[in-house]
Amino acid sequence: MVSVIVPNYCHEPYLKERLDSILSQTYEDFELIILDDCSNDRSRDVIEQYRSNPHVSHIVYNEKNSGSTFIQWERGFELARGRYIWIAESDDVARPTFLEECVRALDESRDGKSPVLAFTDCEYIDSHGKFLHATRLSRELAGRRRGGVTRFGSRFFLTQRLMYQNYILNASMAVFRKDAIPKEREYASYRYVGDWLFWLGVTMNGDVAYIDKPLDGFRQHGDNTTAKSTRGGRNFDEIQRILRYMLPRLGMPAGYAAFMYGKFFIRINRHKRSNPDFNDVYRRWTADAPHPRLCIMWYRVAKLLGIYKHSH
Repeated sequence: MVSVIVPNYCHEPYLKERLDSILSQTYEDFELIILDDCSNDRSRDVIEQYRSNPHVSHIVYNEKNSGSTFIQWERGFELARGRYIWIAESDDVARPTFLEECVRALDESRDGKSPVLAFTDCEYIDSHGKFLHATRLSRELAGRRRGGVTRFGSRFFLTQRLMYQNYILNASMAVFRKDAIPKEREYASYRYVGDWLFWLGVTMNGDVAYIDKPLDGFRQHGDNTTAKSTRGGRNFDEIQRILRYMLPRLGMPAGYAAFMYGKFFIRINRHKRSNPDFNDVYRRWTADAPHPRLCIMWYRVAKLLGIYKHSH
């Protein structure tokens, strides 16, 4: 039923804990696909310990580093035989009931429709697995239904939630239908925030279920992709690409684009105070939105009035 894809690159210190957390799932109808992107640590030694496990269907070692986790995702999709897919990042961990609860949410039908994506809350953990802090997802997404499952319509979640902010903080906290993978593989050309574009593409194909339980441990360390992407504003360059790509496809009023650009201009200005690299980022963003002050003003007004982001 589920294809679990583990794309690994130099995560030897975390890999055994990650693989053990997958194999300890209470839901057992899954295959495990392990992909190593030419790691130069001892990841292969860890992976080989699992070769004989009956859940392991593929182990693939790249001879050359692909340079992108999203290219690894693509390789995993090609090998996957399951109806659902879980991209279990190699430095994260999962609670034992993660798969069971996600599959249950995906199987639930309302008005003849089942969600194409289910995701849980997560907890931030350090390199040793120690709890760091919780998220604000419960307040933002669950409302009064805390501890349960909240169902969102595709259009609402896209325009009122996911475009505003990538609430799927890392791939490990989500399970999705294989047939909902975006036909346009634009996300694979990204290095840092292609996951956000990927989730946007999946969500365009159906409803979303949010499980208000911290069933995923999101590892924080200096070598993870999230940490690298914020250096020098490289993630903002890709965010700009996402806006260019998605806004015409959503068919929203013109003010929605100004609202989104205003939101990110505020963040870029904040970074400019301490990092001169963001002066160039700012100039590149004004190529799309030449009046940043007006965008910022409209963002603040629209946010205050709840025009583009309101409760469900």
